Amino acid sequence: MLNPTRNPSLVRARLERLRPTQMSAGYAEVELKREQWNAMKGRERAAELARHVFPSVLGPDRAHYIIDHHHLGIALIESGVRDVWLAELDDLSWLELHVFWRTLEFRSWAHPFDHRGRRRSQRLRRGH
Repeated sequence: MLNPTRNPSLVRARLERLRPTQMSAGYAEVELKREQWNAMKGRERAAELARHVFPSVLGPDRAHYIIDHHHLGIALIESGVRDVWLAELDDLSWLELHVFWRTLEFRSWAHPFDHRGRRRSQRLRRGH
């Protein structure tokens, strides 16, 4: 759910500084994304990065939390990509950490389940 009073802002950010909102990522999907990336030539890569935007939310400590494209993000990090474009959908930096995570989950912007489908505590995510 997008905040109707705020237009998304485009922001350039360091990929390695982005924080995930999905607790686990299937590595088979990461590998597929990396293979697709590696098959592209220089201009194709530049065009893909220019048009691809990671949806994000500004969270506690003014950190950017990506709410989608986690697999691609990991693949790009592994391929040496440094910067990406973000669509900052909302600024929730004013919320306490536990309220922030509950808000993300309520909006379907977080997936607090491990690789076995077990719900995990948001406390495990402090720092990343």
